[in-house]
Amino acid sequence: MFILRDEHGGTNRNPGTIRVDSVWARWSCGIIFLLIVTSFCWEAAGVWIAAEYAASPKPELRRRAARWQPQNAAYWAQLGAMEAWDFERGDLEQAQADYERAIEANPYSDRNWLELAGVYERRGEISRARAAYERSQYNHPISSAVAWRYGNFLLRQGEASEACGQFRKALLTSPELTEDAVAEWWKTGLHSSQPIAKLFPPQNLFYFKALDYLAAQNDIDAALRVWDELLALGKHFALPEAIPFINETISAGRVADAQRIWRQALKVSAWPRDADQDSLLIFNGGFEHDSAGGGFDWRERGSADYSFAQDSAIAHSGAHSLRVSFNGQSNVDLHHVLQYVALEPAQRYKFAVFLKSSALSTDSGVRFVIADTRGKMSPVVTESITGTQPWMAIEREFVTGPETRLVSIALQRPP
Repeated sequence: MFILRDEHGGTNRNPGTIRVDSVWARWSCGIIFLLIVTSFCWEAAGVWIAAEYAASPKPELRRRAARWQPQNAAYWAQLGAMEAWDFERGDLEQAQADYERAIEANPYSDRNWLELAGVYERRGEISRARAAYERSQYNHPISSAVAWRYGNFLLRQGEASEACGQFRKALLTSPELTEDAVAEWWKTGLHSSQPIAKLFPPQNLFYFKALDYLAAQNDIDAALRVWDELLALGKHFALPEAIPFINETISAGRVADAQRIWRQALKVSAWPRDADQDSLLIFNGGFEHDSAGGGFDWRERGSADYSFAQDSAIAHSGAHSLRVSFNGQSNVDLHHVLQYVALEPAQRYKFAVFLKSSALSTDSGVRFVIADTRGKMSPVVTESITGTQPWMAIEREFVTGPETRLVSIALQRPP
């Protein structure tokens, strides 16, 4: 409660009320108000001027912005980046000083600690760099960017095992880094002796990406070890996920390995198989199931001139057949229905197929061609059919070449 005498000698007992009647008191309040407003205006002007300087392409103006607003960590970080990444005129010592000022202004920025760590490393201050990376991770423990850069730092220090631990953290939140992580792991040589489980979370996604990368590097042996680790996870996967790796293994001429992978993938994926499949070499020979589109199943690729479909209305035996439809608008070169089959060299085999045609008006009919994928034996060509024909059995016996390991069986119609 304020108790003031008024000019008439009375007592004002109105709580919280001050009567300002004198000229001096009015001037004092006005001056105080003006000073407060001026202070706010000056501060606002300083912020605006600093922002203008910071947006300037001129380094001297950017540095002036930091001096105007020394508590603004972003301005100091901008100066640090300017010095650190100017490879012609940059000054790493100045970059370090600027990043340290940014850290003083905001010690909780994981990014500024990261950048300071990079400058420390470039200046050869490895222990300080390590401490800065650890502080960055302390500030943001689930950041994939921090874990990724820290992991690469550890790789450069020869600490591959510790680096893999950091990459694993990064992949948990950023799976898109998988291929880059595998590339770094592969370059260290760890793929020849260490399980990739040290690098990956226990999820199929990462293993399949590793398989794709290693197959592209033509390192099938390393990829096979990753495949075995994938199986050891004991997790279900769909057969199409494994098809690219199986195809790469076939292309590399590793037929026995491709067969093993194929059989394992069929089992894990629970892909449907014919009851008598074990006694036959051609997979899904009756087209009773959807095609996997690769591996040792049928591969089909249609065009504008012809199409393929599984037909349940017409079948020789079982419940389905493969229907090939031509639109009759062009002289078709059909060769896009095929399957790879592993065979033994210098062995006699029998190929049998049932074909049926309807209004196939051409002088170049449809036939099957069996060919060694590496040209190690003469192609085996069945008789062709044209016109309208009922179901007819076509058989051919042949002997594989002395070096034959893999053949393609393709439905063809030469133009």
